[in-house]
Amino acid sequence: MLTFVDNLPSGGDTAPAGRGRILTKHGKMPGADAARQLLAKPAAALERGRHMTRGWVGAVLVLGLTGVAAADDDYRHGRVRYVEDGATLQRAAEPGAEEAQANIPFLPGDRVWTDERGRIEFQFDSGAFLRLDNATKLDYLDNPGDRVVLRLWSGGLYVHELGDRGVNFEIETPGGVISTRGRGVYRVDARSGETRLSVYDGEASIQGGRGARVREGERVYARDGEVVRGPMAFDRQDADDF
Repeated sequence: MLTFVDNLPSGGDTAPAGRGRILTKHGKMPGADAARQLLAKPAAALERGRHMTRGWVGAVLVLGLTGVAAADDDYRHGRVRYVEDGATLQRAAEPGAEEAQANIPFLPGDRVWTDERGRIEFQFDSGAFLRLDNATKLDYLDNPGDRVVLRLWSGGLYVHELGDRGVNFEIETPGGVISTRGRGVYRVDARSGETRLSVYDGEASIQGGRGARVREGERVYARDGEVVRGPMAFDRQDADDF
């Protein structure tokens, strides 16, 4: 046990005034080596504290960077670029739905729908845009990297593939599966079991028992995987408010 005592003058005491002396439990002054060891203990404890602090800070930084990397990966799949009132998003892992908001991720497994007032636009890492019209229901099925796989239950959408990364869209519809071919502008409408594909720019195809390749300026109608009308030319300047 160590005792710290104030400086009390005594015979032979040469300690400067205002300083204390470290005594052993027997009341004697320790030797030089022992004194150094005693004084080194608080310094060692302080250094261990510094190491622990650095360790905690490092752990927090690693966790923070991991969270940032996960967020970046989410946005690789897509994000909400623009939204109007009346757009709802439901996550695959969540039982409830939420009101869609700008800049939240759009992930495989998500479902989105709009009411009679709502519209929403998504942006993908490739530079492509996906825009949904009023009264539209869409599932985001997959994104393996070379294509974006969607399912359009009903309503209308535009695909604007403006990038040069070669990412295509595969859209399952009631009338058949539509595949875009790189850069272009495409509109898909699904009503009452029938699908209409309009190619404003680029080239696409609709797959099925009787499929078709649809080129720029052409439109086709399909039902149950069969082309029922077209391909036929249409006026690309004749557009509605969507």
